[in-house]
Amino acid sequence: MPTRAVLRRHFRQVREALVEPVRRDASLIICEHLANHPRIHVGQTIAAYFALPNEANLAPWIAHHLDLGGDLVVPQLGTSQGSMSFRHYCEGMPLRTNKFGIKEPVDSPAMSAGDIDVMLVPLVAYDRAGTRLGMGGGYYDRFLAQNYAQIYTIGIAFACQQSAPLLPKAAWDVPLHAVATEKGVVEFDDSLHSS
Repeated sequence: MPTRAVLRRHFRQVREALVEPVRRDASLIICEHLANHPRIHVGQTIAAYFALPNEANLAPWIAHHLDLGGDLVVPQLGTSQGSMSFRHYCEGMPLRTNKFGIKEPVDSPAMSAGDIDVMLVPLVAYDRAGTRLGMGGGYYDRFLAQNYAQIYTIGIAFACQQSAPLLPKAAWDVPLHAVATEKGVVEFDDSLHSS
């Protein structure tokens, strides 16, 4: 079995090989799936993120959700190693670019993890068991390990990011509840989330 670092490098290359029109069209379809997802309601607090150029672009869904009056929070890196909080976001709010090139709020109140109902989670690869391989910084891993019980997690990916062999799991990994790609939304077995 390849190491997580080798798999991460492979699936990043797979994602980067997508041409822009394909990435754009697939992102729009993913946003449509999110807009129609039964778990996502305007009355809930949804955690999303501003995508990097090679990731699925969630901007159309974010605009749609905010237009409906939905409550949205986005991540902000903390000062301690690997820490991350979620901040309230409204259209037009000032943003800065963090050390990874990701946009985040400049000055916005932090939301309690207990107030987040659904979290849209970026990933580099996923498998049929709901295992997620992230970028390697551990930010989402740490946050979800502490707050997993009350948050429904939906990984966001292109279909080409699915690993046919099961991904190697680290001790801190928690499975996603679902993954949304341009091919649809896959819900994972509830028994995966009982521990």
